[in-house]
Amino acid sequence: MGQNKLVFVTLVVAYLVSDVSCAKLSNCPTDDRLRPCSCSTVSPGGTQLSCYNITEPLGDLFKRLSNALQNDTELYQLFLHSNVDTLEANVFGQLKIDQIDLDMGKLANIHQDAFASTGVKGLSIAKSAISDVNDQNNQADYGLFKAIRATKSLKTFYMSSSELTAIPDGAFQSVTHLESIIFSGTPLKRIGKNAFYDAARLHVLTLTGVQLETIDAHAFNVGPRGGGGRKALDIRIEQGDLNQQILKPSSFEMVNDKVNLYLEYSDFDYLDETVFGKFLLNQTTHVIYTNNLICHDERNQWLYAKYRNNWKDNECN
Repeated sequence: MGQNKLVFVTLVVAYLVSDVSCAKLSNCPTDDRLRPCSCSTVSPGGTQLSCYNITEPLGDLFKRLSNALQNDTELYQLFLHSNVDTLEANVFGQLKIDQIDLDMGKLANIHQDAFASTGVKGLSIAKSAISDVNDQNNQADYGLFKAIRATKSLKTFYMSSSELTAIPDGAFQSVTHLESIIFSGTPLKRIGKNAFYDAARLHVLTLTGVQLETIDAHAFNVGPRGGGGRKALDIRIEQGDLNQQILKPSSFEMVNDKVNLYLEYSDFDYLDETVFGKFLLNQTTHVIYTNNLICHDERNQWLYAKYRNNWKDNECN
């Protein structure tokens, strides 16, 4: 999978000053090493590198920047706006980047080792052409979820405005390094079986502005999370037309440890005991948050009778 030969890129690299042990680019270079990029110092104490009208492949660009900056290559924040359709392996050269923000409307393919050398902790994909077809039918070494699983340093993942309609079976399985997963404004219709299984450090899972039609068995089963002082898992589903019929009694089975389930923007009149009863029965510390239920609907009486302390609704209790 080749890169486009002509690349128009807006690149912002901001130095993170939180780790004083790393090498610092305290002043912008005054020579031509970074051309056609421009460098500026920003507050507090960092640098910003902006690149426009790049006529070289991204791999060549970042290799050249790595060489130009030499030892000053650690802990940068990168914003990349590009019309490239593929991120190849080790595309970012020797740059070490805490946060990568991609705004790439044509991006469809990501090599599993695209971010491997960066040490990236946060990945945000604001716009892309990543779809189920591209991601599942890719060559063996390409795919969004393969890249996420391979990037062991990654702690947070955010995605919006893609063409992805499903989180496949086992998509985040055994991704024990991730702490936060957010999908926003992405037309997700399905969450597959065991999609988040063994994501032991996960404590934020947010699905907002999605279009869910199917939630498969054990979709939210993250497996044993170690208990103790580990943070509760916050699962937030914000979809105005979310229908209880898409939920199965097994959707929330095997969800262990403390979970806060936020359904405040759903269109539910009541919570089905056959679905949510099993969820609350699994763990006495689980809590469900709602906002639009009909409080005195007789189908909600099981909540009052059995789980008054595990159900939070501003109108009902």
